Amino acid sequence: MIPSFRTASSTGQTLSLESFRDIVPVALLFIPDLTSQEGLGVVSELNSLHLEFGNLRSQVLVVVKETSRTVREFSDQQGLTLPILADASGSIIRSFEVDEGAGRARLSAVVADKHGSLVRRLDPLPTEGAANALLDLMRQITAK
Repeated sequence: MIPSFRTASSTGQTLSLESFRDIVPVALLFIPDLTSQEGLGVVSELNSLHLEFGNLRSQVLVVVKETSRTVREFSDQQGLTLPILADASGSIIRSFEVDEGAGRARLSAVVADKHGSLVRRLDPLPTEGAANALLDLMRQITAK
C-alpha cells in the first residue's frame, strides 16, 4: 500500500487517498516547485489530458511543497483543472521518499491501483513524454 495522506487542494477541497480507494487508480505527480520548467511542462501536459484520465475512471494529482492558498492562486492563474495538492510541510513528499531536501520533491510519480497498492514508481520521472507515459499506464491498469 502507498502511504495515506490528507491535504488541501487547488480545487478548495481536502483530498485524501482514502477518498479514491476502491474507486479509481491514482497517479501522484511530485514536482519540485511551481516555477521550475521541468515540472510545469509535465503539469501543463497532464492538464491537457485531464479529461482523458477521467474517461479512464482514474485520478491524477500533483503534489508540491506549497500552501493551499498558493496552489489555488496558481491553479486559477494557469486555468488548471488538474488538482494540485498543497504539501506545505513536505510530509507527503517525505512519506513517498521523493524528498530532495527541505521537503522539496524530485520530479517523480507514483501510480497506485484502485486498492491503493503500488503499481509503478517513476523516480526520477523523465520530462519527455511523461504525461503520455502516465496516461498509457492508466490505460493498462484500467483495462484489467
